[in-house]
This record gives sequence, C-alpha cells and structure tokens, in this order.
Amino acid sequence: MARIAIARGSGPWLRKAGAVCFALVIAAAISGAPPFVFVLGTAAMLSVFWFFRDPHRQIGQGWVAPADGRIIDAAELADGRTRLAIYLNILNVHVVRSPVAGTVVSIEYREGGRRLAFDKESEHNERVIWRLGTGAGEVEVVQIAGAFVRRIVPYLQVGDAVARGGRMGLIRFGSRVDVYLPAGVPIAVSIGDRTRAGVTRLDGDG
Repeated sequence: MARIAIARGSGPWLRKAGAVCFALVIAAAISGAPPFVFVLGTAAMLSVFWFFRDPHRQIGQGWVAPADGRIIDAAELADGRTRLAIYLNILNVHVVRSPVAGTVVSIEYREGGRRLAFDKESEHNERVIWRLGTGAGEVEVVQIAGAFVRRIVPYLQVGDAVARGGRMGLIRFGSRVDVYLPAGVPIAVSIGDRTRAGVTRLDGDG
C-alpha cells in the first residue's frame, strides 16, 4: 500500500481543524445536540488532512509536471520558451515538485491580487517565482496563490540542489502553477490534459 504523508507547512491548518472539531464535540455534549454535529466536525477535520496529503510518487522520466491538476494554458513565448499553466482544484495534492534536476538560482516573492486560480489574470496574484539552473538552461516555476487563502510555503533555499520530482513547496488551498520550459523542449501535453506532480511527462521525443 502506498505511503501517504502530511505536507510540511500544513501544521497551523491542521491544528485549527482539530480545535474546531474538539469544540464541536464539547458543544454537542453540553447542549445535547444531535450526533450529526460531531459527524460534521470530524468530516471537516478529515477533509483538511486529506487536502494536505503528500503521497509518495514514483518519479517519471523526462520533464515532469510540477503539480497535480489540469493544464489551462500552453503557449510558446517570443523567446522560444513554452509556458504551461496548471490549475489545481481543492481535491488535488498541493505540494509542488521540480520538473527537472537542478539548483535553485533564485526565489522571488511577489505580492498580488485575489483572482480565482483558473482565471488567466491569476498570474498577477501573490506568487513565488523559482528559477532553477539545469543542464538544459534556466527553468522557471511559478507558484500562484488562489483568491481566498493566500499562503505559499517554500521548502528550499537559494543554492539548494533539487532532484527531478523533488518537493519545492506547498500552496495552501486553490492555486495555480506555471512552468516555463526552455526553448527546444518538445511539448507532449495540451490544454485540458490532467497532470500528476513528478509523474506526468511534459516533453515528447521531439
């Protein structure tokens, strides 16, 4: 059976969920509320645990997807790079992984708006921009926060080495991840395709 861990950086939310569940149980016991109150509290807590899951992955080959979700944009840029935008819904794993082995060159945090993550304008939301030095050139991965809970948790620092499929960070709740692949990398996915972080191969044989 596959091992499922809890994502780093999720502790504050898990403690809040536990506190709410405990409060509901106490309130139900004191007031004689019906059992469904306890059931709702427990379901809420389990839902938060499920959201922050961090399952083990058998890492794929080539350039792998940085996030679970659905590709909502695929565009070749003027400089020859390709940008793939992946939308993560609330059921997806929100741990972001590196698409390729490399070294963290820079990590840039930018404040931003509060657009829904599937909106194209969400690229202007709060975000963390990762630049990785790789054998194929510089790769950019952008973690974009959603409209409601805007909190991005990096796992690495500048100078750290990261393996293909290695964990880079966590986005709490609805979000989007963009990856900018270097010129010359043939793309084998398209808009609407589903991805699994560290598993789905983004490039083709060319």
